[in-house]
Amino acid sequence: MISSAHNAVFRRWLAAREKPDRRTGELLLEGFHLIEAWTLRHGPPEALMVAQDYRPAADEQVWLQRHPVPIERLSAPLFAKLSTLEAFAGPIALVRPKARLSRQPDPARGDLVYLERVQDPGNLGTMLRSCAAFGVRQVALSPGTAWPWSPKALRSGMSAQFHLDCFDDFSHEELSALSGFQRLATSGQSEAGSRALDQLDLRAPALWCMGNEGAGLSAAVLGLPGTQRVFIPQSPAVESLNVAAALAVCLFEQQRQRRVAGG
Repeated sequence: MISSAHNAVFRRWLAAREKPDRRTGELLLEGFHLIEAWTLRHGPPEALMVAQDYRPAADEQVWLQRHPVPIERLSAPLFAKLSTLEAFAGPIALVRPKARLSRQPDPARGDLVYLERVQDPGNLGTMLRSCAAFGVRQVALSPGTAWPWSPKALRSGMSAQFHLDCFDDFSHEELSALSGFQRLATSGQSEAGSRALDQLDLRAPALWCMGNEGAGLSAAVLGLPGTQRVFIPQSPAVESLNVAAALAVCLFEQQRQRRVAGG
């Protein structure tokens, strides 16, 4: 059992909780639900951390028998420092999701959602959840977008991250180099050249561009060649939809058209 705060293993895990590193992508997953979701996508983590009085529940016992990973026990005071949850004894896993991603966005894998400077992790998690719910498997995030693996994004995403390829720190240059997608950018109703969502043919693989909560999409993204500006018909009583709500509406309409076309 680890009881010293100077222990190297404990210090590494504590650093991953206090300041997750986007460069290495090293972070903690708290709770069996997230660990099980990670395992289904990427395989079991290298090790688990639990409190000294941890007793696995029945479903956790089954998982541990199937995946006999090393378990480190912490003294109660140290585990309280490591966990962000109250009355929680574990398990906690340390994982590196960025290391699991090698491919680039590809229309052969279906649609892509590009999120530009979406700063609220709750909004981001909700958007990732909508992507997973409506069959989008690829998400690219511009510099300045919240980290999809932050604790708040994970909570609001309800483990959607484990069903997606999330391309972090994706630049405008990388975005402009993509081909094979129908480029769609959300915009205001009054903007010239924009078309209503329900007037578009959304059956082909789409690249949906969604912008910052306040400023929307940048001119650099809106000006990319071949980009169709899209608006959602709505009552003039409200200026615009929240970006997470707007994405859900767009992806639902896309799925609806494809379902109808498929009979």
